[in-house]
Amino acid sequence: MRVSLYASACAGALAVMSVSSAHAQDSAPPPGERTSDPSGQTARTGRAPADIDDPAAEIVVTATRREERIQDVPISVTAFGQGEMTRKGIVGFEGIARETPGVVLNRPTQNFNNFTVRGIATNGYGANLQSTVAVYIDELPVSTIGNTTVVDPNLFDVERVEFLRGPQGTLFGSGSLSGAMRILTKSPDLNDVDTAAVVDLGLTGKDSFRQRYNAMVNVPIVEDRLAVRAVGFYRDEEGYLDNVGTGVKNSNTLIDYGGRVILLAKPTDRLSVRLLASYENSDPRDSSLTSPSLGREKRVSDQPDRFTGVQTILNATIDYDFDFARLTSSSTYSDFDQKFYADLANTFGGAIAFGLDANAYDKVFVQETRLASSFDGPLQFVLGGFYLDRRRDVDFFYRSSLPFLQARGITGLPDQYYQKQYTYQNNRELAGFGEVTYRFSPRFWLTGGMRYGRITAQAFTEAGG
Repeated sequence: MRVSLYASACAGALAVMSVSSAHAQDSAPPPGERTSDPSGQTARTGRAPADIDDPAAEIVVTATRREERIQDVPISVTAFGQGEMTRKGIVGFEGIARETPGVVLNRPTQNFNNFTVRGIATNGYGANLQSTVAVYIDELPVSTIGNTTVVDPNLFDVERVEFLRGPQGTLFGSGSLSGAMRILTKSPDLNDVDTAAVVDLGLTGKDSFRQRYNAMVNVPIVEDRLAVRAVGFYRDEEGYLDNVGTGVKNSNTLIDYGGRVILLAKPTDRLSVRLLASYENSDPRDSSLTSPSLGREKRVSDQPDRFTGVQTILNATIDYDFDFARLTSSSTYSDFDQKFYADLANTFGGAIAFGLDANAYDKVFVQETRLASSFDGPLQFVLGGFYLDRRRDVDFFYRSSLPFLQARGITGLPDQYYQKQYTYQNNRELAGFGEVTYRFSPRFWLTGGMRYGRITAQAFTEAGG
């Protein structure tokens, strides 16, 4: 069993103590044989950070929908293995953005993330604005509509994270104008029993205690044919901001927990079936936005700002290897509940004291089928089809203080909400895509591709006033 324990303290200076298993220590590369740039910006040289468990391992990515060495991929891509992320303390989007050249993350609080790659971004947070960076968890695009990705996913026991910079519209859809990020979870090992655990304890400032617990177990059921892999995690990170409006110290505490189970079956050498079920509940108790006029690490709101997310994902992926190509069919269902509670009192210069409490409920179905060539030769291709169906229900509750409303003649309200709206949207996308690459030599090749699709969206207000 591989176990790692990390302890750190943050208070102006940073002290880090790491205790890792002998397995990790023994695998350290000898001097002069490192396979990654210490700066972490390895994509500039066409290489990726190596996994800490096997520093000499060759990095293989699927950025072109087929397995290729990262140095052979004709796009700008940065890839992170699990060992590299663990060593650098990368547990979510913030760490990935920090280590990826050309990527900026606008992150006012947990579960509210807006990526900008190479300076390309949309100009707001509207629900119908498409993201410029497509974010995928395995085969599910979690940034289908809107440029805000909610639920910062736990990155323990993933195969790797790939960040593709530059337009990726052919293979990853119209929401990838400036890039795509792919989080690829580890599949079960069909032959060996494996377990791992990581405990991360830390102190921010003088009184904010951080606890992170992660565990994994892999069990073969039928050797070479059937195995299951289960992951569980829990995070309790005490906040570091004091909300003078609510009187809560360290108000922006985060509680995050969940897990996933993956079943892999390989009835024949050509056919594999992968079933995944995952759940994550991310609950920040208040926003991390500060009010600098109040002093260091202070904020003010009449109620806690909430940006919570609960996501359940079910996926079935079937792969079949022909002699000339691999056929992949991926079907995904996602149920996603969100809370967006924000104090907006200063929106109009303080003239109107109000806040917005919005509850959103997404149900998404995604089907993608593609055929990727696997034969040797200068000509390679990818052909596929994509379908998405999503319904989003959003309940908008606008609130203010009752004394404020009564002073302006608005009386008789049963609660603090002076306006309620119940809305829903139906979104569908259907697309076909293809890409062809011809290599004239190891250093010169041409790639051409096209994606043709149709997106429809309808929005309705059911009731309100």
